[in-house]
Amino acid sequence: MSAPIIGFICIGLMLLLIGFRAPIAFSMAITGFVGFAWIVAFEPAVSILDSGPFETLSNYSFSPIPMFILMGVFASKARMSQELFQGARILFGSWRGGMALAAVTSCGIFSAISGSSMATAASMSRVALPEMEKNGYAQSLAAGSLAAGGTLGIMIPPSIALLLYALITEQSVGQMFIAGVIPGLLGLVLYCVTIAIVVHLNPDLAQPGEKTTVIEKFVGLKGLVPFGGVFGLIIGGIYTGLFTPTEAAAVGAAGTLAMRLSVE
Repeated sequence: MSAPIIGFICIGLMLLLIGFRAPIAFSMAITGFVGFAWIVAFEPAVSILDSGPFETLSNYSFSPIPMFILMGVFASKARMSQELFQGARILFGSWRGGMALAAVTSCGIFSAISGSSMATAASMSRVALPEMEKNGYAQSLAAGSLAAGGTLGIMIPPSIALLLYALITEQSVGQMFIAGVIPGLLGLVLYCVTIAIVVHLNPDLAQPGEKTTVIEKFVGLKGLVPFGGVFGLIIGGIYTGLFTPTEAAAVGAAGTLAMRLSVE
């Protein structure tokens, strides 16, 4: 049997396993093992299964990934996500659908130090979703805005997805991160525009919040300052050559850890 036909059979096997709710990682691993053993031989496939995970996890190039995840965990434990959402809520809360706009904006800013879409969506959902439901927002708008905002973690640096892509394609991590800034910000703006249009066409989905003064809006910006500092330190350090990506991830994690300790 030719290799392309075996490949199509293995892809079908992977989709079948996923359809039966098997974890995607295990589905891909099983499919890869079966396909390699079928095309090459069983013993080489076992050898790769034995050494592959260790070689991947021990690769120094992948060391920034756990540091970026740790950075997001520290930021969440330091209540930075709560302060971020409250600050954005003060800025947009008086508008109809303002809390949804605040949620998407918070997701975009939180992505700048989490690097993960799942971490962003999970962290901001715990903060923003109960508040929106309490203020009469439709569940479709509340959940949809947070789910959409969470996807910004893929584009807005430091992104784990962009880091992996840069390592696989042997490209500059710094240039890859810089390349993701404009698409990420464009996605954030378009999500906000979409929310504004949806609540204009269907006002029952959301209610306007309390009006705030210019001074209150200015004070609310303080919740954004820690994120701007960490983001500038990481991206600025990588782009200027002051840090390697691994060192920048460690510095960012140390910075968010200091913020975590300061709130205790």
